[in-house]
Amino acid sequence: MTRRTAARAARRKGAVATGPLSAVRSATRFGLTVLAVACAGIAWAGSARAAGPPPNACALLTAADVERVQGGALREAISSGNAAEAVASTQCFFRVDPFPRSVSLALTRAGRGRAARRELRERWARLLHPQEHRGHSAERDRDHDRGEMEPNAPLAPVAGLGEEAFLAGGRGNVSLYVLAPDAFLRVSVGGPGDAADWSRQVQALARAALARLETHPPRPPAATRAGT
Repeated sequence: MTRRTAARAARRKGAVATGPLSAVRSATRFGLTVLAVACAGIAWAGSARAAGPPPNACALLTAADVERVQGGALREAISSGNAAEAVASTQCFFRVDPFPRSVSLALTRAGRGRAARRELRERWARLLHPQEHRGHSAERDRDHDRGEMEPNAPLAPVAGLGEEAFLAGGRGNVSLYVLAPDAFLRVSVGGPGDAADWSRQVQALARAALARLETHPPRPPAATRAGT
């Protein structure tokens, strides 16, 4: 009896053929099963990451957001900072053409846990309510090293943004600080116009960024790159 005849007879009897061709088929089926499971795992992990908090400041504004408010073309978004810490501080510089219409956005966000949220609130208080935290120079120095810049101009409260918000007007630019439940932002603009124009621009950009803190973050602009 030939090998082919024996295999045919085994299939008729319900036996499993064990020849070389059968082994190859079994290995192929096993490999495809493993690949399908792996792909399902990757897809699940990607969905979990997409549903999490924005990874960095560049994820909070799209090119359309920046161009609509600033009236120029976004050329690149340069990211810096550390997004992996429990209370992470990241910055994004949106370089716009013409350059004076560029935007700076800083995001400080808390991870899970009460300790991280408490530290976030303490950082906000040191930045925006320094009179209540005198004698904490070491902590303020660490905040500055993380990119959390203290206002260098008088603060004006802004109603209707986050839990509280303050506008700081400087020479040639303004910065808007906004506190959200588990994060705070600093948005800075300058360029053509005056303080009233800049105030409208930072508030519009802040509203767009706050909306994305409450939803799934978009992909950063295609021109995003890490800062050096």
